[in-house]
Amino acid sequence: MNAFEFIGELARRWRTFAWIASGVVMLGTALIVAMPTTYTSSTRLLVSIAGSTTFEAYQNDDVARERINSYIPLLTSEVVSQRVVDELRSSQTAEQLAERVSAARVPPNTSLIDVSVSARSAEDARALADAYAAEFISYTRALETPTGMGAQKVRVTQVSGASNPRSDVPVRLALGIPTALIAIVLGGAAVWIRSGSARGRHPELVQPLKGK
Repeated sequence: MNAFEFIGELARRWRTFAWIASGVVMLGTALIVAMPTTYTSSTRLLVSIAGSTTFEAYQNDDVARERINSYIPLLTSEVVSQRVVDELRSSQTAEQLAERVSAARVPPNTSLIDVSVSARSAEDARALADAYAAEFISYTRALETPTGMGAQKVRVTQVSGASNPRSDVPVRLALGIPTALIAIVLGGAAVWIRSGSARGRHPELVQPLKGK
């Protein structure tokens, strides 16, 4: 079946296409609407090391950037999330909370870390973001000790408070585009299958095109 024949089949079997496509759209829309709204708030941390000389300051920048490589997985670990759960007396487990946290270095290769936390309400998202910053700073303060070079000490500070929470509604609305595409593909596939089945039962309907 070539493209022109398929278009003809679509015109003849438009009801099949409409039923399948509309059914997929309705199902996809129902699933999107049923998804709970999630809010995300972010905060920014700065990793720095105090140095007594200019040369040490350059070295400290390198050390701070390297420290970030270990801080990022630590931020998303259950070690820090358990401290947040205890502080806020949350009903979530440390494991559940850790799954809602993401951390990433602010490009390009800076000493800044963006920490994002998602929750079911805007208030919870903002509170969790600030709590994560406070608990991580407290935790790293207890971990870090002087390196022995010019009384250096790794420090983490919160350079921006929790941002206004943003919802995932725009992302969910964007899912309507792939849903519509899937509906069109499945509707066309249904027409193709029905057409092939009909041709198999009635081969006399198949008229090969010949040159005129």
